[in-house]
Amino acid sequence: MNGERALQRPYRWRRYLKYFGLLLLSTPFTLFLVDNFFFQGLGHPPPHLKIRGLFKPSPIVTGRFALIINGGLSVEKNHARYWNNTSLFYCTLKSLGWEQIRVLQSDGLSSAPDRQKRSFMGIIGTGELMDSPLDLDGDGQNDVQGPATIEAIKKELKDIGQLMTANDTLFIVLTDHGQLRLQGSTVRSVAMLWGQEFYGRELDTWVKETIPADAWVSILAAQCHSGIFIDEIKRDRTVLMASGWPLWIWSDQDYSVFPYRFCEALLRRSPLDGIPVPGDPNGDGFVSLGEAFSLAYKRDKVPEWPVRRIVGNMANVPKLYQ
Repeated sequence: MNGERALQRPYRWRRYLKYFGLLLLSTPFTLFLVDNFFFQGLGHPPPHLKIRGLFKPSPIVTGRFALIINGGLSVEKNHARYWNNTSLFYCTLKSLGWEQIRVLQSDGLSSAPDRQKRSFMGIIGTGELMDSPLDLDGDGQNDVQGPATIEAIKKELKDIGQLMTANDTLFIVLTDHGQLRLQGSTVRSVAMLWGQEFYGRELDTWVKETIPADAWVSILAAQCHSGIFIDEIKRDRTVLMASGWPLWIWSDQDYSVFPYRFCEALLRRSPLDGIPVPGDPNGDGFVSLGEAFSLAYKRDKVPEWPVRRIVGNMANVPKLYQ
């Protein structure tokens, strides 16, 4: 009996090796199919810039400031969807009457290539290299103020802070890569900029130093591990939102899922085809950032578990953030 088992053993290992080999051979083909069926994307310009009448202009609302930061990290890892997210947020806020919208994008005003045309599975850059357009809404005008660097963020926050009063609001949007860092026994999260990175604690300090203490600020962090990132932001009168908790965010070739859903809620129309979607939960004719978060949370069907919290007295939260 022992002799029979000894004879069977080599055959059994050859069978396992055969199955393992088949698995290795089939995996690239499977990934190829997934990429072609789910991650092709619609190319440039992205869907929201092809729909007439999607962004209906509204009267300017004074005292509303926005800073959109599209980090990108590097030309090899800067996916087209980050530009699409930036453009979608810019067009959405502009159509809703935001007084000032400032944008910091990858390498800023440089004409050198700074991103991939497309990415395999939305992860690995495979397309030709190209320069990110500075015109975010298709009107032929430059909408980018500078590069996504620490120095540029500090400058923009300082400039915005000098214009703000107690009743004004600032909305900061981050769309880029996020990574984890282990410091001793503490796991922290960084947001990636163009060749740089920063922690939530640093952003907290910059905002405290530049924005009036009695003005409200809302921050939407849409990078991987962003839920951990916003844990370090302690400034009073701040509404914090993150799309990736505790791990990564989800995206397709054209958009990151939660930023897309967030803008969809604000617009009350689909950025893909312009079809109206349910919005305005309380029926007052106005979709706040808080309502947009709630609607996006309900429509976000991928496992990224967005989070939202308020630092400060909830009774004093402006209607815009509720």
